[in-house]
Formats: sequence, C-alpha cells, structure tokens
Amino acid sequence: MTFFSHSSSSRIEDLTTRQQQILELIRDKKHLPVADLVRLLGGEVTDRTVRNDLQSMVNAGWLARRGRGRGTSYVEGPTGRSK
Repeated sequence: MTFFSHSSSSRIEDLTTRQQQILELIRDKKHLPVADLVRLLGGEVTDRTVRNDLQSMVNAGWLARRGRGRGTSYVEGPTGRSK
C-alpha cells in the first residue's frame, strides 16, 4: 500500500480532485493549517487523509510546509506558482 507519491507531478491534471481543491483553497487563503482545510473541504475526509494529500503535494512541489507541530501550515510551492 502506497500513501505518498514521490514522483514529481507538474501537471495540475495529475492531481486528484481533492488535491486540486486543496491547491485552490491555499491559493485563495495564502496559507492554511490542516484543521482549516478539513473544515473547508466539508468535513467529508479525515485529517489523516488531508495530511497524506498534503505530503504528496509537498513531495511534488505543489505546496511547501511552514512551521512544525500544531503551528504547521501549507503555502503554494514552486510547482503551483508556475501554473
């Protein structure tokens, strides 16, 4: 079972629908913590699912992680800014 994709995906079409929603939310708000993302996604996914998506997106360069622990938030990364 694979949770994280380590391949670099530079096309927005390669992101899942939920990952595209996450990227748009972060573009709109500039930075968001996980709890806010879960709430904005309608609470239909767990925080673990959102964290898995975020890690995949960080690995691919779509997002960058800021902070540690409870203060962690995510901002648009270099791949996301080039689109």
